[in-house]
Amino acid sequence: MHKECGLHNHDRHQKSCCFNDEHCACHLPKTDKKSQKATFVILSVSLVSAVLSYVFFKLELYSDTVFAFLDIGWIAILLCGLPIYKEAFLSLKEKKIVSSLLISLALTASIVMGFVSIFLEGFSSHENYFFVAAEIAFLMALGEYIEDLTSSKSRSAIQSLIALTPSMATLKTNKGYTEKAVSEIEIGDIVLVRPNEKIPLDGVVFSGKSSINQSTLTGESLPREVEEGGEVYSSTLNLTHPIEVKVTKKSHESVISRLIEYYKNAIKNKAPIARIVDKIASRLVPLALVTALIVFAITAGSISVTEGLARGMAILVVFCPCGLALATPTAISATIGNASRRGILIKNGATLEVLSKIDTIAFDKTGTLTTGQIEVDEVTSFNMTKEELLSLAASAEAQSEHPIAKAIVAFYGKAPKTPQKTLIKTGVGVEAVIDGKKVELVKASQAAQFEDYIQNEEFFQGHKSVVAIAVDGRLEGAITLKDTIKEKAHDTIKSLKQMNYQTVLITGDNQYAAKETAENLDFDKYHYDKMPLEKAELVLGLRKSGKRVLMVGDGVNDAPALAQSDASISMGSIGSEAAIEAGDISLLNDDISKIPSFMTLAKRGVKTIHINIFLSLFINAVTVALSAAGLLSAVWGALLHNVSSVLVALNSALLLTTKK
Repeated sequence: MHKECGLHNHDRHQKSCCFNDEHCACHLPKTDKKSQKATFVILSVSLVSAVLSYVFFKLELYSDTVFAFLDIGWIAILLCGLPIYKEAFLSLKEKKIVSSLLISLALTASIVMGFVSIFLEGFSSHENYFFVAAEIAFLMALGEYIEDLTSSKSRSAIQSLIALTPSMATLKTNKGYTEKAVSEIEIGDIVLVRPNEKIPLDGVVFSGKSSINQSTLTGESLPREVEEGGEVYSSTLNLTHPIEVKVTKKSHESVISRLIEYYKNAIKNKAPIARIVDKIASRLVPLALVTALIVFAITAGSISVTEGLARGMAILVVFCPCGLALATPTAISATIGNASRRGILIKNGATLEVLSKIDTIAFDKTGTLTTGQIEVDEVTSFNMTKEELLSLAASAEAQSEHPIAKAIVAFYGKAPKTPQKTLIKTGVGVEAVIDGKKVELVKASQAAQFEDYIQNEEFFQGHKSVVAIAVDGRLEGAITLKDTIKEKAHDTIKSLKQMNYQTVLITGDNQYAAKETAENLDFDKYHYDKMPLEKAELVLGLRKSGKRVLMVGDGVNDAPALAQSDASISMGSIGSEAAIEAGDISLLNDDISKIPSFMTLAKRGVKTIHINIFLSLFINAVTVALSAAGLLSAVWGALLHNVSSVLVALNSALLLTTKK
């Protein structure tokens, strides 16, 4: 395991599952145009070198001379072979046996055979072993290049995020505006963002208003209108008017910086099947060495030493589990890359395997299936005027971020009083002291003194929720609220049911609101009046009954339920830290209609891993058998070895084309 990035040793065929980090010595293959051009030149020169080596040997231009050891194939051996030796040496320093070691042994054997065929009297061969070494080195380099190009496609999302992150900002000072590095901007600083400029850091609009394209974070193409006080995020694009932004987070704390870290961690966290594959691959390496020695011994005794060396060397080449090592990381990387383009953040690669086994999907209601834009529908006062009741209610909710609290304050329409004391009770309500009065706002189902009054079903029609208001322990009134079901909610649940998922609604709303939503959206089951911990217990109960549960919630009140599920999707927006932290997957644009296609993508990703493993093991088994029988030379062995690796990489790359 690499000490700094914690991923793997320096096996050249595992580079594609590590991210390019300046603090990590295990880098991504460079995929910029200059690097690609340099690699292409090296491969081109090496190919010409290998071809000329073969041609010159067949023409016997120098094969019978003392200068035969200066074969032109050495150019390919040095250009493409030295990196293989370097990686094999690094793995040995870490006391690990990897495929690079097998390749280097095959190269060494070919080179030794080349010198033996030239300088050992009585030893003759129809093979140019320097060409064999050149061909092995070239094909391994070509295979890695193809794998790197394929894997780079699946990393395009994170690479584009890194590329889009601004490095400079226009800072507002007492003397005017000045350019300054983003890393040097402090919280509270004001920065100017002109039209068609990227917003450099997370913050709030200090002055001005404009349209913001957030597609880099959410995948949503429609721009969002912002004005003073509106939140904006680093790397998003200001479209129409200049705005001044007050910075609220340092560059390394921004949403996009955290997303980049999550993408990195998603690749690091291996799925259980990946750990099994690693174990198989590690055992194949010593098995290859033993098999090669046995085949050499048997063939040398029954046919000739030369033929024994040729067959043993071919086995070393074809036995390398490079395709097997690529089977899981390339598929996971491609799946994560595809999801990221849809505005779906997968924080853990292991989650994909769990998703493929899900049979039950549980949904929260408010903010998940509904718009979350709760509005006050009706205010009922028993003893005081509605204005007085609203004033107390709005003041009590002034310091709460809950959607119901915001709805009450917005409906009041005035600046509420500042409470002397506020106690927010998650999932229940709020308690505050205002002008010496103890004001309580609680869900009707949690207010025992409200029990008789709520028998009036008019309070529970439609999507209404009821909040009881008590002052100094005395019930003074109630506020009913309404919410609207999201436009795409019905089609989402319908699609999931067609995919044979059981759908369950779990909400803190009352029985009537829950029932109407469940019937409207055709849920299989529904549960109501559930507190956050009760939601978690219900999810745990489903799991204990044998269900594999995916919980979809808002990431705040649903955090316990999200934690208890087999896998979880949080619906919080890009600015909600709790939402991003809570779920295994985050929908950065809150579009639940993406869930069915995402579940299909996850299943296809795991299926691709299984196909990759089969392809790799099957091709390995066939080529080893052919090599042992003398039907496959080291030349063709190297070619077929790369076929398995390239097939695995290309099969994984198909995941990037999945749209539904």
